Amino acid sequence: MLALPVVLNEVFYDPSGPDGGFQFVELINRSPLPVALAGWRLDAGDGAGADRWRTWWSGSGADVIAPGARFVIGEGRVEPAPDRVVPIDLENGPDAVRLVAPDGTADVLGYGALTWATYFEGRPAADVASGFALARLPDGADSDDNAADWFAVSPPTPGSRMSL
Repeated sequence: MLALPVVLNEVFYDPSGPDGGFQFVELINRSPLPVALAGWRLDAGDGAGADRWRTWWSGSGADVIAPGARFVIGEGRVEPAPDRVVPIDLENGPDAVRLVAPDGTADVLGYGALTWATYFEGRPAADVASGFALARLPDGADSDDNAADWFAVSPPTPGSRMSL
């Protein structure tokens, strides 16, 4: 499989208290060139059944991510403000998030005790406690094994560098 230039980098799906307004997904551009996100999309997977994906964001011609930069898609109460504000409504797991490129290749993050392999790469990441995000450590690392690449972090860091 060819490596995607842009991948999921941090996902905050279970804020402390009510979820409304605080959820986000951060993308990172691992390539040396800007990437136009027109035709890219983010899907949420419902781990309670096979192939239960729903799209909640699609990139437009105005969405471009610079080399090495982060692009945050989130709700209106995320600080700092996301690059794109959309209602998200991610579930607390076992569930999944998928970034799909225009050519159909995808980067998938599955978390929790998932049954269906289409919801994760390698092994699912651990489900995190309320108030924690899942983040790739180091940023952009992708071994195609969610359990090896994704770790619980607190506080969440939308748009900021994460390190070990």
